[in-house]
Amino acid sequence: MGDSELSNYELTASRLSPRRTEVSTGDAEFVVGKDVNPVEYLLGSLVACLNLTGTMVARDMDIDIESLEATIQGT
Repeated sequence: MGDSELSNYELTASRLSPRRTEVSTGDAEFVVGKDVNPVEYLLGSLVACLNLTGTMVARDMDIDIESLEATIQGT
């Protein structure tokens, strides 16, 4: 496949709570767990995992998270 045949995705995610992550695709926003494009589901799952892991590590290190944002890209 040439580069012209591939789709590029960039998502930004914000922590809503230790178990909820809001993801912006640039065209829409969703909270992981609602119907979206399968690639966006995959990328959203990865940033949601970062939210959960960051929350657990911060808790173990006695660090309060005021906000957490991440950007992920996939082709």
